[in-house]
Amino acid sequence: MKKVFLGLFLSVFVNVFSQDYRSPLDIPLQLSANFGELRNNHFHSGIDMKTQQVINKPVYSIADGFIS
Repeated sequence: MKKVFLGLFLSVFVNVFSQDYRSPLDIPLQLSANFGELRNNHFHSGIDMKTQQVINKPVYSIADGFIS
């Protein structure tokens, strides 16, 4: 059973981390807020990235798809 679980885990791990993803920004990534961070009355449900204090910097999809 342990070998089956280990094999399944490794298979998922390799598939997830072997994807070709691109950075959503063309600058070095710096987070300003984390997913799940505790706020006043809720948990933050996203991640916030610093944009070097520039407004309207282009944001790209990390894989095929779209940003809504």
